[in-house]
Amino acid sequence: MKPEAAALRRAAVVAVKVPKTAPAVPPQCWMLSGMSDFERRCTGGWTQGTGGSPWSFSLLELPREQSISSLAVDYCGLETVLHMTCCHQTRDEITSNLHKAKRLGLKNIMALRGDPMGDEWEEEENGFCHAVDLVKHIRSEFGDYFDICVAVISPNSSPCLSGAESHLRRSERHAQQVKVMMGQASWRLNLVRNLRGHVVQPFLGTPLSSLPNHFPPRLCWNVAINGYPKGHPEAASFEEDLQHLKEKVSAGADFIITQLFFQADTFLNFVKACTAMGITCPILPGIFPIQGYHSLRQLVKLSKLEVPQEIKDVIEPIKDNDAAIRNYGIELAVAMCQELLASGLVPGLHFYTLNREVATVEVLKRLGIWNEDPRRPLPWAVSAHPKRRVEDVRPIFWASRPKSYIYRTQAWDEFPNGRWGNSSSPAFGELKDYYLFCLKSKSPREELLKMWGEELTSEESVFQVFTYYLSGEPNQSGHKVTCLPWNDEPLAAETSLMKEELQKVNQRGILTINSQPNINGKPSTDPIVGWGPSGGYVFQKAYLEFFTSSETVAALLQVLKKYELRVNYHIVNVKGENITNAPDLQPNAVTWGIFPGREIIQPTVVDPVSFMFWKDEAFALWIEQWGKLYEEESPSRMIIQYIHDNYHLVNLVDNEFPLDNCLWQVLEDTFELLSRPAPQ
Repeated sequence: MKPEAAALRRAAVVAVKVPKTAPAVPPQCWMLSGMSDFERRCTGGWTQGTGGSPWSFSLLELPREQSISSLAVDYCGLETVLHMTCCHQTRDEITSNLHKAKRLGLKNIMALRGDPMGDEWEEEENGFCHAVDLVKHIRSEFGDYFDICVAVISPNSSPCLSGAESHLRRSERHAQQVKVMMGQASWRLNLVRNLRGHVVQPFLGTPLSSLPNHFPPRLCWNVAINGYPKGHPEAASFEEDLQHLKEKVSAGADFIITQLFFQADTFLNFVKACTAMGITCPILPGIFPIQGYHSLRQLVKLSKLEVPQEIKDVIEPIKDNDAAIRNYGIELAVAMCQELLASGLVPGLHFYTLNREVATVEVLKRLGIWNEDPRRPLPWAVSAHPKRRVEDVRPIFWASRPKSYIYRTQAWDEFPNGRWGNSSSPAFGELKDYYLFCLKSKSPREELLKMWGEELTSEESVFQVFTYYLSGEPNQSGHKVTCLPWNDEPLAAETSLMKEELQKVNQRGILTINSQPNINGKPSTDPIVGWGPSGGYVFQKAYLEFFTSSETVAALLQVLKKYELRVNYHIVNVKGENITNAPDLQPNAVTWGIFPGREIIQPTVVDPVSFMFWKDEAFALWIEQWGKLYEEESPSRMIIQYIHDNYHLVNLVDNEFPLDNCLWQVLEDTFELLSRPAPQ
C-alpha cells in the first residue's frame, strides 16, 4: 500500500518567496536552515511563474526550481514539493526534468498547467494542455514513485470569464501566491511543519517518538494539484471545474491545495461540494494572515478576490496603522483556523506568508501547534535526501559544519547505518568551492572583520577572538563574536555545560573548534543533550578538538603518557604528519543511545581515517575564511598564515565516560609543564 503523502505528515504549510538571482540564494537557504531548526520535519515546494522560464544556478546548473529545491532537501533538511507546469515545455523536456528531480531526491510534485506568456493559452507542440495531462504522464512514466498534489483557486463558485479576460484573471490569481510588490516574482516555498511533535491524518495524534527515528520516513513521491474552490476562471461553471478537479485526482493526484480565502465557510462548503462530487483525497486550505492595508489592496486588485464587508469595516479606520492591521489579521486567521480544525474536515493548514513569516508564526503559537523545542532525531542536522534516509552515523568532526559534510559525501551511493565500521578509504570529495553557500560564512566581510579584528597584532589577538565567542561578551570594539570559521552558528546548548573550562583553555592558546561533555545515561528528552525517541537514554564520551602550537603539542605528548589507557588522541599538522594512539585506526563511538525495543544507536564517531580528510578542510578555513579578510603580506594576514603553517590540529577522547572528564586535567598538566623553566 502506498505511504501517505509527505505533505500530509505535517500540520501546516508555510509559503515564502524564492530568490530570483544567484547572490540571493545563500541568504534564502540560510533562512530555510533556520526554519528547519524550529521543526525537524518540514516540506518545501517551488512553483514556476508565468511562462515558467528556467534558471541556471551555478552549483548544479539546473533549472531554478530544481536547484533551489535540491539545496533545501540536501542542506536544510526540508522535504520539498517541486511545482511543475506544462508551459513552454515539450513532453520530452518535462520527462527529462522529472528524471533530474528523481536524481536530486525530490519526491513530491505539484502539477500545474501554468500561465501563458500572453493573453491566450497556446499548447506547446508535443506538450500538454492541462494539468490532468501532466498528472497522467507522471503516473504513466514513473508509476507511484511520485506523490502528486493539485491546487484549486478559491472555495466558492463565481461567475466564469472567457477569452483574454479569463486568461488575465487566472494569471492575476496565480500572482497572489507571491509577494505582489516583486513584480513577476512568482516562486514560492511551502514549508510543511510537524508541530508539537505530532503529525496529521492519518497520523493525527501520533507522537513523533512512535514514528521511525530516521528522517525522512520512507515515502513514495507525492504529486500535488491546484484546486479552484470558487471555480477556475476558464471553466464554464463551478460544477464543470469540480469535474476537472475530479479528473486530476482520478488520474493520480494524492492531495489538493486551495488558494486563499477569508471565511471558514468558504472552504468548508467547497470541501462538501468536492465530497458530493466523489473527491475524497485530502484538501489543504490556503490561509493568508492579513498583514498590511496596501499589500491587501494590491493582492485583491490582482486576484479579484472579494473581501467581506465586515473585514473592510474593521481595516479601513486603521489603514495607516500596520501594527493594528497585522494584529487584526492574526486574530482573524486564528479564529478561522480554529473553526477549520474543529470541523474535522481539515488535514492540515497551508499559509501564504508573502515572505513575512512573523504573523504566521504568531498564528501557529496561538493555535497551540508551534513547537518551540522540537525533538532531534539524531545529534546532528539531518538531510532530507531519500538516499540518506537510513544514515544514522557520522564522524564528529563536521558537527558544526553539516552542510560541508553533505557536500563532500554527496557522491556516495550508500551511507553508514548502524555502525561506521572500519572505513579504510572513505571517498570524501575535495573541498575547493568555498564560495558556495553551503561552505561559506553567512556573515558579510565587514561584519566578520568587526568580530574577528580589523587588525591582528599577535597570536594572542586570535586567542581573544575564540574566548569572546565562548563568553558571548562584546570584544574590545564592542561587537559580539557570534561565529568562527569552523562554527557558523551560536554555541550548541551542551557547550554551556563546560563553557567556563573552555574559556580558560582558549585564553591560553588551546583554540577549540569542537567539543562535547561526557554524559552518562541522561534521558533522551533532556533539553540540552537529548535526542531520539522518548523513553531512551543517551551517553557521550568527553571530546575536545583544537588547534595549538608546536610547543604545546610537545608538552601535551609528555602528559598523555600518563593517560595512555584512558585518553585516545590524534595530532596532525597541515603537512599531514600525524601521531595517534588509536588502535589499528579503528573508529571510536563517542555518542550513543539506548531506546526501548531497539538496538543501540551510535550516531557519532571519532574516525582516525576521516580525521585526515577533515584536517585539510579545518586548516584551509584559517586562510579561506579568516586570512583572506586581510590584504596579502599585511601583519594580520601573516599571523593567520603562521598559525595555519605551524599549529597542530588535535582531538582528545576520554573513554571513561562515567567518571569526571579528565581532559581538563590533561590540559592543566600541559600548561604546568610549559611553565617550568627550561633545563640548563
